[in-house]
Order: sequence, then structure tokens, then C-alpha cells
Amino acid sequence: LTGVQVLAARGLGAGKPEEAGAAWRRGMVVSLVAGIAAVLLIWLLGERIFTVFGIAPALAQPSAAVARILAFSVPTHLAYVTSAFFFESIQRPMASTIVMLGANVLNLVLNLALVPSFGAEGSAWATVAARAGLGALLVIWVLRLDEGEKYGVRRAAARPGYRELLAVGSAAAVSHAAEAVAFSVLTLLAGRP
Repeated sequence: LTGVQVLAARGLGAGKPEEAGAAWRRGMVVSLVAGIAAVLLIWLLGERIFTVFGIAPALAQPSAAVARILAFSVPTHLAYVTSAFFFESIQRPMASTIVMLGANVLNLVLNLALVPSFGAEGSAWATVAARAGLGALLVIWVLRLDEGEKYGVRRAAARPGYRELLAVGSAAAVSHAAEAVAFSVLTLLAGRP
């Protein structure tokens, strides 16, 4: 998704602002596909995500339940990231900052309401709701931009294509994935007996 930011900024620099919107729209499709794939993967693997690293089944079962709930937030979180990158590329980072602050407040309120009764699963549902609001609000903000026509957020454009988007974003994706995996493995190892 980093390709959205790079290609949108490149389009603006080249005097083709409509390419910024095209990069955002293609990024949204990638977000949806990757988000759905993540949900399916987490739901299909379930406890095995944890037991393969030696986590005891007694810990893996409740952890998998929380992971399955959190999985629902991946598509909307990716939509937020794509939209935030778009806003950064057009030099309007305040939009994502405002929406993030609102989502944090919502997450706090929902955690206070849900955790006492539902524990970690309640916290996971609070995160899902906050990320859903986060993604939806920022996407709506992009679509309602006064300069939306200028940036091409609501119309088709030939460039940049998916190949360009994925080529630029692949290196960053590998780097981000390596970092995330490293932290996740440490967390999993901490749960081992």
C-alpha cells in the first residue's frame, strides 16, 4: 500500500493529479483483496497459528478466538492506511489525524463498556468497531473532497496500474512483514511454557 503514496505523489509532481486518485482507487482494491485474504487465513488456521509455535492448546484456543474477531478489522484498517497515504501524498495529513483521534476515543469508550463483561473478546470487538469507523470515515472524506475531481478519486484513469502499484509497494511490504513477523514471533515465544 506504500505504492499509493509514492505513485500519487509522483503523479502530482508530474502535473497529473488524476493519477493520485487512480493510485488511491487501485490501493483500495488491493486493500479489499488483501483484507479478505487475511480474514480467511486467520479463520482457517485458527489455533494452529499459535500451536505451531509451541503455544499450549489451552492458551491457543482463547487466543485464536480473539484473533478471529480482530481479523474482521483488517480490511477496514487497510482501507484507512490506503486513504491516509493518499492524504499524505496530497499534503493533507490532518484528515487522517482527526479520524484517528476519533477512532481512539471510540475504542477507549467501547473498551470501558465491553472489557468488564467480555474480557479480551470485548476488547477485540471494540478494536473492530473503531477500525471500521476509522476506515469508513476516511474513505468518505476522500470521496467528498472538494478537489475530488481534480485528483480523480471518482473517475477511472489508466495510470498508474496495479503492476506499478505492486512493484513500488512490494519492497516496503516485505520490510513491514518482516518487522511484524519478528514482533509476533517474540510475542508467541513469550506465551510458551
